[in-house]
Amino acid sequence: MIGFVAGFGRCGTSLACAMLAAGGLQVAGLAPVFEDHRFSPRRTDPAWRLAQTGRVVKWVCPLTTWCPDKAQGRVLWLDRNPEEQVKSKVKLALACGKRRTDPGKMAQEIAAQIRHHTAGADALAGEQGPVERLAFEDLLADPLYGARRLASFFRPFGVLDVAAAAAVVRPRTPDCRPDLEVDVGKLRLGLFSHA
Repeated sequence: MIGFVAGFGRCGTSLACAMLAAGGLQVAGLAPVFEDHRFSPRRTDPAWRLAQTGRVVKWVCPLTTWCPDKAQGRVLWLDRNPEEQVKSKVKLALACGKRRTDPGKMAQEIAAQIRHHTAGADALAGEQGPVERLAFEDLLADPLYGARRLASFFRPFGVLDVAAAAAVVRPRTPDCRPDLEVDVGKLRLGLFSHA
């Protein structure tokens, strides 16, 4: 069985993996991002995949990356306020060199991808086994509560040191981090309806 920490990019998967690793569970990849070059879109080394049994794997953008076999594990799905998530993705893309792209257009494209892929990603995650949803905002607001949720859900993978896991979370708001160095302005584009 493999444990998955899944979600769309910039939703807190790295934070959740850091909490699990600090709490004593085996997490694939290296801190701080917990990603491994052998786990890539459309291709995953079968030997690497087999070696992840009993470990936790970060699985970002489930519809565009490796799809594990059905009923293979447990999936923790991270959610985030979609407006903040889009802003964070745009800021990161710009910080990584996509400066020729219009931030507003990029934000609209990312929002459309999230809306389009949400139902499919939910279904795909559910095919792997039990799914637990956790909000990025909840991890930040109450790290101890978040760590307890992680400990409960990932219990089949070991005993999580809840205090050590919670200690990883640094105090901040769930708003898009202002220290990503790129100002994309106030992306209040009404990208998501709040019905």
